[in-house]
Amino acid sequence: MKSQIPCRRTVVQIATTRLACCAVLFIAWAAAASSLAQPADTPWPTFKHDMCRTSQSINIGARTAAVKWTCHIGSAMQGSSPAVGLDGTIYVGAEDGNLYAVSSDGVIKWSYTLSTGTYKYIRSTPSIGADGTIYVGQWDTHKVYALTDEGDHADLSWQSPDVGAVAFSSPAIGDDGTVYICGCGLTRGLSALDGNDGSLKWRFSTGDSPGAWNQGSPAIGPDGIIYFASEDSHVYAIYDAGDHYVLEWSYYVDLPHDQGISSPAVADDGTIYVGWVGWNEDNFFALNSDGTLKWALPFPNRVMSSPAIAYDGTIVVGCDDGKVYAIEDLGDHGEILWSYQTGSYVESSAAIDAEGKLYIGSYDDAVYCLDLATGDPIWSYTTGHNVLTSPAIGAWRTIYVSGWDGYLYAFGPDCPGDITGPDGEPDGFTDLSDLALLLSAYGKCPGDPGYVVEANLVENDPPDGCINLADLAYLLSDYGCGV
Repeated sequence: MKSQIPCRRTVVQIATTRLACCAVLFIAWAAAASSLAQPADTPWPTFKHDMCRTSQSINIGARTAAVKWTCHIGSAMQGSSPAVGLDGTIYVGAEDGNLYAVSSDGVIKWSYTLSTGTYKYIRSTPSIGADGTIYVGQWDTHKVYALTDEGDHADLSWQSPDVGAVAFSSPAIGDDGTVYICGCGLTRGLSALDGNDGSLKWRFSTGDSPGAWNQGSPAIGPDGIIYFASEDSHVYAIYDAGDHYVLEWSYYVDLPHDQGISSPAVADDGTIYVGWVGWNEDNFFALNSDGTLKWALPFPNRVMSSPAIAYDGTIVVGCDDGKVYAIEDLGDHGEILWSYQTGSYVESSAAIDAEGKLYIGSYDDAVYCLDLATGDPIWSYTTGHNVLTSPAIGAWRTIYVSGWDGYLYAFGPDCPGDITGPDGEPDGFTDLSDLALLLSAYGKCPGDPGYVVEANLVENDPPDGCINLADLAYLLSDYGCGV
């Protein structure tokens, strides 16, 4: 029987109060399932947040382009996007063959070398299991690694057999502990690994040529079906039957360009969205859960970006024409709601926060924050090089971006409890004015007279936006910051 698993995780945030001279802040993330298989209940445990690859966060992201800190990794991060652990540690791979762990205040905790070979770069985004195990793929060694964070160093739990060269694929974690990864080359295809020891359970091979690569990340739908796009011109749906796989269906993409690099995203109703390489062709697809075409949209250039799905169903995707697009699924067709022009290719994938903001990178070196409803720009920040990776939304209004320039960026307020000041704008301090504003809105929800959205410091699941004890406790825990 195919089990039903959630695309988005249930999160409970618990904060205790703090007096001005003493504070205790405790955050408990309650698991929606006890299996180690599920990704960890952290703000951003994997590529595009969850196994359905929706990129939805229950947290609120950075409201301005203020840089909280930068961490000089020293090597480009061309494809590996940040994953955020339970204690706020950020995990990311780099072109020098190392996996890095960076503390929530921007200090490198440790690095672990996976390869020193010719193709040593790590472009796989790490995934974090419910027990804290970090899974990441490697191009040169053709392996997946399972590591444990020991604070000042990492220990290797296991390494897999050959799964093919792992390009940009991020491990997906199934509801029984199985780790799924897409590989390229002679052992190309989708590999299923035992989460306990990394042994190969089965492999579904793709294409007739070693050039039939599989660069994207697998997604797992609500019914447990694994979906991925291949450069052999197919989208595949695979059921894991334990010691073997069952091919549920495959969809043939009839385009002259056979490259399927975009990672699928799966909506709550089972619709699969995926982009393709193409020019003024139907190269963005919505597929029904049975593998039939729901609709297709033409884009003027390649869609290498992986689609994100907002809470209201809006689909967001980047294109190599330099634009970010928002699409509405109207059932029998898709309709473009708006587009926003950046300065170059957009192959980054969007992250969407609980307040209706999206964050995405561009080859013009910038990170953008856009309004989901209108596409209007809210802020942008120019880094030192292209931004191919995808932002991660952390706790307390923080955004993390790994850069091709060798820096890991954290955008967000230095004092997260700072919600107002003398002129009505945050002034860099968490003090009496912030406490007074929050208390004036206490107990109110969106739409109520006197509601203040800035006072929603701790987001709930679902994100109802009401101002409650958790918000007050968090502000008190930050009271005195900057003073």
